[in-house]
Amino acid sequence: MNEIKIAAAGSTWKYAKGLATGKFGGNKWPDDVVVRWVDGEVTKYTNVDGTGFHAEQQLQTPNDRWKNHAAITAGGDFDGTTNSDFDLLVRWSDGELTVYEDLGANSLKKERQLKPANQLWTHSRVLVPGEFGGNLWEDDLFVRWSDGEVTVYGNTQADALDREYQLVPPPARSTVLLRGQHSGRPSGEETAAEESCDSVRGPGLLRRITADK
Repeated sequence: MNEIKIAAAGSTWKYAKGLATGKFGGNKWPDDVVVRWVDGEVTKYTNVDGTGFHAEQQLQTPNDRWKNHAAITAGGDFDGTTNSDFDLLVRWSDGELTVYEDLGANSLKKERQLKPANQLWTHSRVLVPGEFGGNLWEDDLFVRWSDGEVTVYGNTQADALDREYQLVPPPARSTVLLRGQHSGRPSGEETAAEESCDSVRGPGLLRRITADK
C-alpha cells in the first residue's frame, strides 16, 4: 500500500541495466540515482521523489566499456572527506574494483583503483555500501558471493579494502552440489567432496589457493 509508482510499465526504464543511489550532488539526502543503460550510457538524476525523476545529467556517452564490462555499481562514501558527495563504486567484469570520487563534483573524471583485475571478485554478486560500522561514513561494504557467503569490509577507503569479516558462511559442502553441466556427469551423479560450489568455483577455493602460495 505504500508503493509509489514513478515510472510506468513500458517506459524507457526497461533499458536501465544498473542503478546506484546516494548523495551525488543534489542535496543532503541520498535521493540521487546513477543509471547505467544497456548501451553503456551513464546518467544521473538528482532529487528523485514521489513525482518522478528530475534533472537528468549525462555522465558518460554510450560506449562499449560501460556496456559490456561494468558489472555492478553502488554508491558509498569511501574517500574520507566530510562533504556529502558520495563516490561511485564499480565492479568490472574482470574483477577490478574502482571508485569514482565525489561524483557530484567530479563526474566520472576522478577514478581510483580499489582492486586490480582478479578472479576472486568476479564471484561477487551483490555489493551494498553503508554506514554499518563505527564512523559517520557510508564506507562499510557488504558482499554476497556466488557460493552464498556474505562478508563485510569495514571502513573501506577509495584505494584499499579494510579487514574482511564473514557474516554468513557458504553452505556446507555436503548439502550444496554443482549440477552435471559443471562436473561433466549426468545430473544426480555428483559427489559432495568433488562438486560442491565452495570447493569447485566459489570464492572459498580462491582464498585457499591464494593462502597456499
